[in-house]
Amino acid sequence: MEGVTIPEEGKSTEMSVMTEVDDLECVLEQIKKQDFVEQNRIYLSGCSQGGLVTLIVGEKKQDELKGLILYCAGLAILDYYEPHMKTKKKSESFRLINMMITKKYFDDIINFDAYKTIENIKIPFLYYHGDKDECVNINYAYKAKKYFNDKGKLIILKNSSHMLYFGNEDRLFSDIINFINEN
Repeated sequence: MEGVTIPEEGKSTEMSVMTEVDDLECVLEQIKKQDFVEQNRIYLSGCSQGGLVTLIVGEKKQDELKGLILYCAGLAILDYYEPHMKTKKKSESFRLINMMITKKYFDDIINFDAYKTIENIKIPFLYYHGDKDECVNINYAYKAKKYFNDKGKLIILKNSSHMLYFGNEDRLFSDIINFINEN
């Protein structure tokens, strides 16, 4: 897209959930400037850490959004803090699941309450979770459901892992099209 400035890719050791929030907010602002975008039909979607980022931006910008679509939202991220941070220096990098990070990753969200964020979201949203998710236990999705508004919907995909869209493409595409058409 001509004239669009999108944040550059950085190193995972320099990022955090909140730097990703900043990036998504920048992308959202740039998208809204495009002539072809219907301002009243913007949806955000994210998977894993991107699902958590989408939740945060969705809460902050819900007056500008039509809805959210989440896949295995990274609600477990803060649970990784204790075992990793007791022995780490701020600049020391270490592996968290599939990426190298530093203490900065956690420092930005140490007091963040994902469930309060979910409770504050008043726009429609779909929340998909695989029943065999090896990164974010399904119990996080069940707990999150307790905080949903009446427009939130939890969908558990059977025999699906953290990368739940593999093998579920037709179902997801159909659900998402229906969700957008209904809202």
